[in-house]
Amino acid sequence: MILEKMKKLLRRTADDLEVDEKAVKLETTDQHGYFFRVTQKEEQALRRSKNYKIIDALKGGVRFTNTKLMDLNRDYDNVKTEYVERQKTVVAEIFEVAEDYNIVSASNVPRLRAVGYYAAKIHTYVYVTKKTSEMKKTGAVSYCAGHRHASSANWRLSKFDPLLLV
Repeated sequence: MILEKMKKLLRRTADDLEVDEKAVKLETTDQHGYFFRVTQKEEQALRRSKNYKIIDALKGGVRFTNTKLMDLNRDYDNVKTEYVERQKTVVAEIFEVAEDYNIVSASNVPRLRAVGYYAAKIHTYVYVTKKTSEMKKTGAVSYCAGHRHASSANWRLSKFDPLLLV
């Protein structure tokens, strides 16, 4: 909603400056928030108008704003701040619910690590099996954790530690 108002203001600004709508850009930075920018070519139209405040003039063009855009920028910042605060609240509530179910607790950390460890083993087994079958087709020989294997039939999941690949 606020961004739509900024875009309408952009069109009105182009009309006010009597330049092509494509010549005026709506941009944003962390330092200035939202602002307008015109190329050096359209700078004279901007300097003739007293409705705008020039922020700075750079090689890429002249950055400027007006009171209406500053108000919309302030509204946008307020909405964004409120959104971030609400998001933090939702994340905190999610962690509270997770703690109630004992999903994330000190006692479950070893189990979660074990699940990750075996998931890595399975992923590695699938990867090595795929690569070995590709190598068999080309006649190449694969090396796994320092052991030479000509085919996936010689490779056993229990002997292979996927952490060696890290």
